[in-house]
Amino acid sequence: MDRAAHTTHQPTKVDLEAALPKRSVYRSSEGRKEFNRYYDKTINLLPYPVRQETVTTRFGKTHICTMGNPKGRKIVILPGMSIAGPMMLDFFAHLADEHLLIAPDLIGQPGRSEDKLFSPEKHGYGHWLKDVLDQLEIEKADFAATSFGGSICLDLLAIAPERVGKQVLIVTAGLTPKLPYLKIYAKLLIPWMAYRFWPIKKTL
Repeated sequence: MDRAAHTTHQPTKVDLEAALPKRSVYRSSEGRKEFNRYYDKTINLLPYPVRQETVTTRFGKTHICTMGNPKGRKIVILPGMSIAGPMMLDFFAHLADEHLLIAPDLIGQPGRSEDKLFSPEKHGYGHWLKDVLDQLEIEKADFAATSFGGSICLDLLAIAPERVGKQVLIVTAGLTPKLPYLKIYAKLLIPWMAYRFWPIKKTL
């Protein structure tokens, strides 16, 4: 693929000095700055130029990173919780030679989409994803998703199956009812609580 054929758009401006919104996904302004530094660092390390844009949905602004072959088949890539678009592009970068990878940041999760509390109830994320496809003028999309992103793909499938092509879902949230949840949470509770009250690198 000819990398010179790509146009690198300027990143969406993020006002990192503004006060955090009420019930922000970030615990501090410094945490937001650190995540955004990592966001830019990831983009700079990707093997192809990345186009960044922001679209408006009924639920708020959604930031999208696109990378890969502009003539290739489109794949919408959705992250799990606490992961943003560039990290997903890194994960699926081996597909970029033959596909155009479209990776939105989830509303209500770390990234550059709207920082607001967002509920998955009443197919909220399914309707959000449908809005994103509408704004990108994609009638029917293929998807690759991990964890919570997989459940969003299934949510779209429930409300608008005609908008869904192929899906590759990895460790999809909500489809593992026989996991030993008590054992898992018991092992996670102590480090979770330690970092909650002592947010330092050692407890992280």
